[in-house]
Amino acid sequence: MQARYGYPCDNADIAVLTLISLSTLVPDDDGAWIGLSLMGLFLLWRQSDRAVRAAAAVMLALATQLFWGRLLFELIAFQIEIVDAHLAAGLLALMHRAVQLDNNIVSTASQQIAIYEGCTSFHNISLALLCFVSLTKLMRPEWRRTDLVTASVLIATTVGMNSLRLFLMASAGPGDFDYWHTGTGSQMINAGLSALIPIVCLWGCRKELGA
Repeated sequence: MQARYGYPCDNADIAVLTLISLSTLVPDDDGAWIGLSLMGLFLLWRQSDRAVRAAAAVMLALATQLFWGRLLFELIAFQIEIVDAHLAAGLLALMHRAVQLDNNIVSTASQQIAIYEGCTSFHNISLALLCFVSLTKLMRPEWRRTDLVTASVLIATTVGMNSLRLFLMASAGPGDFDYWHTGTGSQMINAGLSALIPIVCLWGCRKELGA
């Protein structure tokens, strides 16, 4: 049979997609994300229509951000904490601040901060890449080689903003730590990042191949 919108979809495809959709009935929410991943992979494998493949890419990005990324983070969380600690310590050293580094703990003359899961750049990177995939596929269904540049700029921007926040937390004076940790300063950093992510994504979407 032929689907309404013109891309090939036979009875076997409909049967497989229907079975995959039943994963949403599993009481555990993780079953729905596994089902969404399977549906995205199936559509990428079976469909040649660019719009359908673009939708499949968004499905996989969403499932990765909400499920697979969480599993990956649990495996490498401590290593990411150490990387973020090194970046923050590097900024402190550039500003000629006395700093000591012990795994995920950054110590200055005035205070000591420990970088845990919620302080890492991993979660913001996964959100930024989900935004990147969604906006890119909305603007155009095909991938371009320049998308790798856009994704790299996006990751660097996200890591840079997170490192800036950690630097400000570590260098804050007495009583100012909470300002950058959970207060107005943190909100300003998050707002700035929320603005930069779509700007970088839209810049990449409009960038012509080879430009």
